[in-house]
Amino acid sequence: MTDKPAERTALSTWRTVGAVLANVAVAVLAPLLVFGPDRQPRAAGFLVLAALLATLAGLSYYLCWRGATERISAGPRDAADRHPIGIGTIAKGLLGNRNLVALSLASILLISINLYLGALQPYLFKDFFHAPELLSFIPLALAPSLLLLILTAQPLANRFGKKELACVGLGLALVADVQLYVLPMPFPALYLAWQALATLGIGYFSFLTWALVADVIDQHARDTGLRREATVYAVFSLSRKLGQALAGGLDALALSLAGYQSGQAGQSVETAEKLRSLVTFYPLIGTALMALILGFFYRLDRRTVHILHPGA
Repeated sequence: MTDKPAERTALSTWRTVGAVLANVAVAVLAPLLVFGPDRQPRAAGFLVLAALLATLAGLSYYLCWRGATERISAGPRDAADRHPIGIGTIAKGLLGNRNLVALSLASILLISINLYLGALQPYLFKDFFHAPELLSFIPLALAPSLLLLILTAQPLANRFGKKELACVGLGLALVADVQLYVLPMPFPALYLAWQALATLGIGYFSFLTWALVADVIDQHARDTGLRREATVYAVFSLSRKLGQALAGGLDALALSLAGYQSGQAGQSVETAEKLRSLVTFYPLIGTALMALILGFFYRLDRRTVHILHPGA
């Protein structure tokens, strides 16, 4: 759609905004449809919700297809590009792309952290804070972080660089994650305040992810002489699916290590404390690893991207 870094940043930012707003809408809408007046889940509610979301997904795909305009044409392929290339050659080129590997690893951690928190926060508010009714306020508490990201992600990335902004954001998230893990959390409001700061920090990387992928595609084409947009994008998308799988395993492991007993009205104080530690521990470790990966292994900083796009 565009080969200008600033416009790619805008596309990446608004793509993530759409995803976040959709998640918030589902978080608000799902309980209203799924749970009845007696606060028990209804099978019919799940069916209605699934049908509604499937319809909205189909409509969204159609609008995306109809509304997108391909403005950049790669032109006719030369003879070398038309010649079939073996899967071994492609795999070697992709695995040898340090930036793609680094970005994929960081994405695995990003997705797993987000899903890990989404799965375990209900247990945290129910069994540690004893305030399950506050779960519906989590999107509201994080709304200021989202608003700040929308307003600042693109101008800051254009001014300082995408990699630079993502690394600073991860540093900010790491500070917040340390506080969440180390400090006592007697009140849900204190937890939500630090979590909002962590969300803001990690959000910069999340908002810029798709623009970073576009830079990797350009760098891969420059180094190999062949453009493989679909292949690079597929590898990166696979890494996000691996993050989802990782989160599913970590959720179950955390509950097991905490000694969580399903089917009970409440958990012991010891279990609740272990649960709080585990809920905050993995985001701390994952964010630290993301910062290290982007800082030391991902090389497409502002200066390098300018070389790829000298006229941008």
